[in-house]
Amino acid sequence: MVMRLTLLPILSGIALLAFGLSAPAATLFDQTVFSVPPDGTLAGTSDVGQDFIRAGRFQISIAGPNPAQGVRWFGVYYNGAAPTNDDFTIAFHTEDTTNGLPDLAPFASYAVGNVSRVSIGLTEADGGLTNGFEYFATIPDTLLDSGTNYWLSIYNSLSGAEYWAWRSATPSLGGAGLDLTPSGQPWVVHDEYAPAFAIESVPEPSTFALLGIVGLWAGGRRWRRKS
Repeated sequence: MVMRLTLLPILSGIALLAFGLSAPAATLFDQTVFSVPPDGTLAGTSDVGQDFIRAGRFQISIAGPNPAQGVRWFGVYYNGAAPTNDDFTIAFHTEDTTNGLPDLAPFASYAVGNVSRVSIGLTEADGGLTNGFEYFATIPDTLLDSGTNYWLSIYNSLSGAEYWAWRSATPSLGGAGLDLTPSGQPWVVHDEYAPAFAIESVPEPSTFALLGIVGLWAGGRRWRRKS
């Protein structure tokens, strides 16, 4: 009986600690509705090598502010197979209230480089079938307020003949494009290429993790007393 009473807080602590540290991601925004394969929608170029990048509008409905900690998106490659390495940048923009498009300068930008990439098989792009991919990157906590219009820009920087295109979503909250030549031009509306992406937040595991630590501490303390 003494052994069981001593082990109980330790085992409970281990269970709570494991649950807290493995808390599932919460989706703050999801605009990834499309069929694979094929569904007839397109993908829009978003590659510095092609002097053109894209952005998609989003809004968080969960009361916040909410920390965005992960981004998931979809895309294809044109003029060649998927490169060995990608060079992605993820940027968050507030909305210019005068035109309803992204502010030119982002309020947060992350050079995430070569991110997680998983093939999703053949997908429709510009009237033909090509290999599609799902991407995921973790980012530093980026606080997003509820009910505010934001824009997410994701672009690759490929140096070879191939270039990257961001998979379109249906339906969407809107899309925009930015021509990089010359620099300083405003964003323009590109709703037909509104991109597919999701923004995620990993719930803080602190509550369950702390309970687990307390349980381990209590069990250890009781074990030392008995010994």
